[in-house]
Amino acid sequence: MNIRRRILIPMITLTIVSCIAVLISSILLYSRELNMTMHSKIDVAQNVLVEEIGEYIKNAHLTSAAMRVHQNLSDALIHNDRERVATIANSLRNMAQLDFCTIVNKDGIVITRTHDPTNYGDDITDQSHIKSALLMK
Repeated sequence: MNIRRRILIPMITLTIVSCIAVLISSILLYSRELNMTMHSKIDVAQNVLVEEIGEYIKNAHLTSAAMRVHQNLSDALIHNDRERVATIANSLRNMAQLDFCTIVNKDGIVITRTHDPTNYGDDITDQSHIKSALLMK
């Protein structure tokens, strides 16, 4: 009986330790694989987002350049025809696939907004994108 205890107790202990080691290593491997998968998905999402933002910025620059040289828009602004300005701005906004477009004068006062044409005349020079656009004059 003494030999059985000498063999049985170490074997049970070794089995328990082996099971715990396999469990811990499985958890660590699963956790590492999960982290790598999440990081790769985050990287893909970040790349897609950066590309989309780049496209929106490019479209916004193209639209602003088109508005700058658009003769009908210039005429409508000179004649203070807000309805025509809003119509032309909306058509250019739709072509560029932008959410909204705000036209301001050289001092940052809103002439028209495509998303709210009845709201104009306020100063929006405190907005960062307006500041940067006014600096590019």
